[in-house]
Amino acid sequence: MADCCSLIEFLHAFEHHSRAVDSAVACSSRSRRTGSSSCGSPTAFCDHLPMAVVDAVVLLSVFAALGFLVVPYVKLRI
Repeated sequence: MADCCSLIEFLHAFEHHSRAVDSAVACSSRSRRTGSSSCGSPTAFCDHLPMAVVDAVVLLSVFAALGFLVVPYVKLRI
């Protein structure tokens, strides 16, 4: 059974991430209309970096799990 506190923390982080993505989409559509990048600051990219690291770690773990499952199957076929 999942720990409730960690689940709540995950949901808060997901909510923060989705709000950041929504604001980035609004920012990019606004800058396309005005023709300049008046939205955001140089540190705006750094605000999204921790979630990008988490996404990269999850992606690597998915590839590792896939390899863990596929390699024995391939060895059985050879």
